[in-house]
Amino acid sequence: MSSNCGGRIRYKGDYMQISGRFCKFPRGILRTPGLVIVPLLVAALAAAGCSGDDSTEKPVTTTPTASTTTAVDGARTITVLGARESSGPFRDALSLKLVPDDYRPMSFYVCAAWGEKTAPAECTASVGARLPTGSTLRLEQRPPGPAVTSPDSPGWGTVGTSETPELGIPLSNGVTGNRFGKVTYRVTLRNRLGHVLATSNTFTLTWHR
Repeated sequence: MSSNCGGRIRYKGDYMQISGRFCKFPRGILRTPGLVIVPLLVAALAAAGCSGDDSTEKPVTTTPTASTTTAVDGARTITVLGARESSGPFRDALSLKLVPDDYRPMSFYVCAAWGEKTAPAECTASVGARLPTGSTLRLEQRPPGPAVTSPDSPGWGTVGTSETPELGIPLSNGVTGNRFGKVTYRVTLRNRLGHVLATSNTFTLTWHR
């Protein structure tokens, strides 16, 4: 089955696997052939992938601060950022207008990148970088909303994973529960047992009236 962004969508196991780049992501940001999106979010993501809306973005500070850290064990070697448009600018906080009764999805984009020793400055991993064998990047949101929850991440819900050192994914108000308020995102690097090997800063999305 073909997606609305030109990439191929195929079902594999318990996940929907998407190959290739999303339609508007810059080549330097999204190179995630191993990207996986959890099945409960398929409808919302398919609708949000290449569509726009009239929501407005408020200016926010882009400098990470201590308040953006997460209480997760593991070295802080992952950067996660978000943007209103797939082309950026990407930042660590975003505020968008939510119209709950609008049939059009209100989309935004989240990207992340892993570094072996230090977190990348943006969502681009070093040339030739590879995740440790058997590990996966996991993008999670809090509150979980319709995302898949796991015992190893209480209070969080998984919205996507990647087997490469970069992750890029379009999300929408449907994924966050279509409610006003703040949604926090983080990315963790986990081994096959789900143990955290590395973690990121946090990206905060605020839906306002």
